[in-house]
Amino acid sequence: MIDINDSLLQRLAGAAAFDRGATYFRDGRVGELRQAGRKVFADVEGNESYTVTLIHTAQLFEGSCTCPASDNIDFCKHCVAAAMHYRSQRFRREQQLGGSGADRLQAYLESLDKKELIDHLNEFIQADKVSFEAWSIRADQALDVVDFKAVRKRITTAIPYNRQIYRYAQVRAYFARVAAVMDLLADVSATLTPEQLLTLCDYALQRIARALDTIDDSGGYRFESLERLAELHQQAFQSIDWSAASAAEYLLTYFLSDRSELLPEALAHYLDAVPEGAQEQFEASLATQWQQLPAMQAQADEESQHLYRKLQAYMLQLAERQEDVDAAIEIKAKTAVETYDYLALFDYCLKAKRLQQAEDWLLRAEQGEKNRQYNTDILRRHRIELHEAKGEFALAVELQWQRFKQQPRLESYSKLLVLAGSVQQREIWQKKAQDRLLQQLDETKQGYGHAQLASLLIRIFLQEEQLLAALNLAEKHTADDDSLLSVARETTDQPERALALYMRVVDQCVARANNDSYQRAVGIALNARRALGDKVETLWQQQLLLVREKHKAKRNFQKFLDAGLAE
Repeated sequence: MIDINDSLLQRLAGAAAFDRGATYFRDGRVGELRQAGRKVFADVEGNESYTVTLIHTAQLFEGSCTCPASDNIDFCKHCVAAAMHYRSQRFRREQQLGGSGADRLQAYLESLDKKELIDHLNEFIQADKVSFEAWSIRADQALDVVDFKAVRKRITTAIPYNRQIYRYAQVRAYFARVAAVMDLLADVSATLTPEQLLTLCDYALQRIARALDTIDDSGGYRFESLERLAELHQQAFQSIDWSAASAAEYLLTYFLSDRSELLPEALAHYLDAVPEGAQEQFEASLATQWQQLPAMQAQADEESQHLYRKLQAYMLQLAERQEDVDAAIEIKAKTAVETYDYLALFDYCLKAKRLQQAEDWLLRAEQGEKNRQYNTDILRRHRIELHEAKGEFALAVELQWQRFKQQPRLESYSKLLVLAGSVQQREIWQKKAQDRLLQQLDETKQGYGHAQLASLLIRIFLQEEQLLAALNLAEKHTADDDSLLSVARETTDQPERALALYMRVVDQCVARANNDSYQRAVGIALNARRALGDKVETLWQQQLLLVREKHKAKRNFQKFLDAGLAE
């Protein structure tokens, strides 16, 4: 095609017409181009609107215009403007054709006339129900005929429920459609009354809450929509001229619905913004709702229990704000149907120093579990706490001894000695507990249970600063890595004995035959060398060689060791 350059246009139009035409082009006076074969048509705005016809072929470029200066023959300033616009469009199209697929699509769409584009877009929109509803809202908004019922219907379409969706891609697509309708709701919010907007927000929240019953949104795709919905909901609520009574009534309904759980922070914001007296009326209504409920039954269904727990949480806030311990206990008691409820009440009463009430709840927990195989240790621990609070330390010591015998642990041993100290019998119970563990260790065959007992005794000896006892025990019995390492770190004044413990742990780690254990073994061996110093360097080398030889088939260990030694 012949090149359309400025020299050509100046030659065709003359210098004066060229300059005027360039100004028309820069001012954006050229309308949309229309092409038919080798002819290009464009309307140019001058004193009037004139139509330019350009002909562009491999050998020819010429133009004419309907203006008086051209008289459909000469190349006028309007032809110059149209030619420059045509040239810029061709240049852009050529760039797009040489670019990405998106660029070529853009070029194709720009080549279509307006009617074709409208037909394609309409066909695309009609194929998708959600897109149709969204574009319909835009159309209504542009025509200033937004209808409340139509917007509600479009929310219904965008948020269907009972869909059993759980795959991430499906859930993401679902909430992308929800987000789109939230954007549209924001767009039309200015055309709605605050009351209408609040109603639509509540309706959307209600549908989302119901949809989540069957949609697994563990990926959190709903949060973008909920964030936008929270903004609109708050905007609507705060724009309404509430009376105290109407605000309280709305907040009560909102609080008791599933909607409030989707926007859990909203209630606090609204209570800060309501008219004077509304919060007091709201809380009085909640108290009435709570008082009208009978004590919760153990067989209450999940929905009923949820209502009790929800009301209870707020009522407890009120009681604690007023520092009303009796009210708080009564509120907690209303939903107490299981052992863990009784124990929670026990803890609360104990902290409040209501010891008789604490004992009553503990008795209920103990009596309720006589035939149910509940965790006896938990009940016993609570009973010990009560004895402590009442100053019955001798009884607490006896019960703690039962706990220790049943489940020997460092925690139960330490607690035993603390309680025994309260009756000046720490040394007696210390010896009794250690003797029992030593006896059990002698009676237990080698294996996991034996190693557990030995490890516990080592930790007890270290805690009591009985270092020699801990060292002797560690040398004679199998124990876990951490216990042996603890003894080794405390006995650096006997480096040869400490080294033997370090290398035992190294051997135990390598025997587990995985890369993490190999790397830990190398780290422990190198730490032993640094901790014990030159005094045992030769012995360290010898023992490391023995470990190498013993585990020579474990190539990864050998590789990690070589790398560690090379550093």
